[in-house]
Amino acid sequence: MSKPDSVILCLVDNDPTATLLITSTGEPLYAIRTQRSHPNSTKETASPIAQPHATTTVCRLDRYQFTTGQVETEIGVIRLDGLRDGLGLVHLRLDSNHLLEIGHAAPKLIERHDTTTPEPEPGTDSLTVHDHSWTFTGPDKKQYIWQMFIQSPVLVLADQSFVPLARYRRAKIGIVSRPRKASLEVFPPGIGLMDMVVVTFVAFMRFRVPTDLHAVEVLEG
Repeated sequence: MSKPDSVILCLVDNDPTATLLITSTGEPLYAIRTQRSHPNSTKETASPIAQPHATTTVCRLDRYQFTTGQVETEIGVIRLDGLRDGLGLVHLRLDSNHLLEIGHAAPKLIERHDTTTPEPEPGTDSLTVHDHSWTFTGPDKKQYIWQMFIQSPVLVLADQSFVPLARYRRAKIGIVSRPRKASLEVFPPGIGLMDMVVVTFVAFMRFRVPTDLHAVEVLEG
């Protein structure tokens, strides 16, 4: 039996919190929407970054034999916790309502004698960096971690195997080389967990990934 291939989910829009995820053949699989405070506001003036209390919903798009069009199933809701400042709540509405917590990237103070991190500025004894990784427990009780790898978000199993489950690639505009759409690649071990992968990806992009890494990357060659 041949091994399954990865699933490539392309972003129709480059904003991971407000887009459709479609297959390479153009079939929509997921709809991601972020509630705006003002219904008549434009996308540029009403982004989740400008409105931190906005709610993001993730829906799976299913096509059934006896229906015309697609049926939406809400699989995730991402919002700020109204009681704890800066903390996000991720509701995974899969087999059961599974609740995760995610905060913004936490600053970390690195002392000069720590040789495993970038060197502090000259004349200083420490360097402040931000830890963008997010470790969480899935509905299956396993530990997972989203982390940055060469400016690309990657999801892996948080155990000794570190099996990669998914990776996000920014859109690229090639001046000479071929352009590329932004995409979420779900590797074979993650295909059976795709709903969880998509919802946690959206939460990670909203709370942990700097906005300049959401955008298009320009290729010089």
